[in-house]
Amino acid sequence: MSIPERPQVTGLELAQQFRFGSPGYFLKFERACAHLQALADEGGLFVDHFLHPDGGELVQDGEWVIIKWGRVIPPPAWWTLYLGDFIHNLRGCLDHLIYQLVVANNCDPGAHTAFPICETEGQWKRTIEERRRQAARPPVTEGVSDVALGILKRHQPLRHRTANARQNDPLMHMLHMSNMDKHRTIHVAAVHSGRVQRLRFVPRGYVRVVERRVPPAMGLVEAGAELVRMRVEDLQPSPPEVEVGVAYQVPAKLTFAAPGDTRLVTLDDLFAMLNAVRKIGEDLEVHVGPPGTHFRDLGSGLAVLNKAMMKAQAGAVPAPPSQPAG
Repeated sequence: MSIPERPQVTGLELAQQFRFGSPGYFLKFERACAHLQALADEGGLFVDHFLHPDGGELVQDGEWVIIKWGRVIPPPAWWTLYLGDFIHNLRGCLDHLIYQLVVANNCDPGAHTAFPICETEGQWKRTIEERRRQAARPPVTEGVSDVALGILKRHQPLRHRTANARQNDPLMHMLHMSNMDKHRTIHVAAVHSGRVQRLRFVPRGYVRVVERRVPPAMGLVEAGAELVRMRVEDLQPSPPEVEVGVAYQVPAKLTFAAPGDTRLVTLDDLFAMLNAVRKIGEDLEVHVGPPGTHFRDLGSGLAVLNKAMMKAQAGAVPAPPSQPAG
């Protein structure tokens, strides 16, 4: 079975996804939603149709029977491009929002505006507060009203008490991924598996599992990777016409990582970034001007996206019960 070609989107279909008359920052947010929707939809289809351990190996190792992944189809290369477009549109949404806040405050946005992401209070003071007193080097928020700036600061990663929480804030993840994709290299797409579930021999009554050892969750799905090892016991001989096999399910998650980086980003993480930007938009948009409710009116659209994402993340790869018991 081969992976279908990348779906083509016509100009008309692309235009129909946008709301004419919406501000640019919100169009970028909607486009980020569309890219995340594509990742969730295609990820779910990939798990359902192309990720099957049907070529899996059953290997005897002393008293243990080991099940390994057999032939594995790699994820489509264009997923990393969806990811990059998602990140850049999300980052651009925030930058455009700052620009509009400066305009709404009757100030000149010039070429300096951008959305700051500060991990510590010290970084905020150096790059925002102290620079406000330096006309030659204005901060990226110069021209934003004091009220809007206070709201902006409340959403910064620096609000967390611990360094670990600050580093794992969705905005920090977005910043690191944006810098990597924009300036260095694309991320690597992969599928990682959870722990084997519903392991059993079928039909029942001939072989049973006495003991099992399952590798830790989030192991890379690749040919030869171990899924589970087990000790089995024969209960009775099976008739010649009965083929006893082993059946199981494997939860799967789509992941992305920078080359050489062990930190994995899942669809859950991407959705957390989207929600973080949405909350910022809800709080700051009222200071841009009327109607100022684009983010608040999203409701049902995000619910549909969340449903698709949950389906992709919860997908369990079923192994057909035709693998011989050995």
